[in-house]
Amino acid sequence: MQLKSIYNGVIKIQIKNNRETRALTFGHSTLLKSKRSTPVLTSSHSTLLKSKRSTPVLTSSHSTLLKSKRSQITIFILVAILIVISIVLLFLLLKEPLKAFTQVQTQEPNQGIEQCINKVVEGTSDLLIEYGGYTKLPALSKAFGYHLGEADEIPYKNYTYLCYTGKLRAKCIPQEASMIENLRKEISDYIKPKIEDCFSNGKRDLENNGYTVNLANEMNFSVELIPRAVIVDVKREMEIKKADEEKKFSEFTSRITSPIYNFGILSQEIVRQESLYCNSEYIELMKTNQRFEIAKYQTGDDNKLYSIKDESSEKIFRFLIRGCVLPTPA
Repeated sequence: MQLKSIYNGVIKIQIKNNRETRALTFGHSTLLKSKRSTPVLTSSHSTLLKSKRSTPVLTSSHSTLLKSKRSQITIFILVAILIVISIVLLFLLLKEPLKAFTQVQTQEPNQGIEQCINKVVEGTSDLLIEYGGYTKLPALSKAFGYHLGEADEIPYKNYTYLCYTGKLRAKCIPQEASMIENLRKEISDYIKPKIEDCFSNGKRDLENNGYTVNLANEMNFSVELIPRAVIVDVKREMEIKKADEEKKFSEFTSRITSPIYNFGILSQEIVRQESLYCNSEYIELMKTNQRFEIAKYQTGDDNKLYSIKDESSEKIFRFLIRGCVLPTPA
């Protein structure tokens, strides 16, 4: 270090350090110069700028952080999807039981009795078809069976005579003056005690569910046969109470699909023709009643078996006829 000069109270010192020579100026002017030219600060600032522009360590950390956040978001999305799927599956599993529960809760108290009556009427209709117009096999019947292959097979069992005579050369006598009236009566007699049971069971079920039930003793009902249906209308007073709920019913209606009316009409016409002409135009009847297939079989012992099939329900009504029998030649 070498003292260079003293001027106006300012000392200038020259410092020589090997190859570099730097001047330190003490005073106001030198301080201003140091602010304008600060090689050390400039170098540091440049280095700092470079470090800001190229910071590989910081960039790598930032990238890792972004990947971590993306992974967390992906996990959250997957969890949300699983929750949604679980809710949907739970809803599907509970849908049918909830639906059935709602139906039970919203069902009117009288509907259980009407459903019972429906089953009774439907079962009675099937019995009439099974026994040729009766709810049980009458005494005037005969066992018969016919086997022509599965499609034309007639099961071996007892069939009812709807028109009969035991005499030779005599026309058969219809067993019922009106087949429709006979069917209606058979239904009425058969279902009356069973309808009583429907009311008794229905009353018990309602009481088990917390209802107070007042059921009138008097009961009237009617049976109506119409094409392809049976209608039963029951008149009976019933009052039920539960908490603040109170309801009254006086009519219970049952309507079932059945071909029994059509079977009655067709069989009655065949019987009428057989009793008058010893034969029937059953093929013509089939042409005018195209939903029904009619067939006639000779039994070989002076009997005829008629078969009427409802092509819609595939139910079959069968009955026997014996009349106009000629003596066997000796």
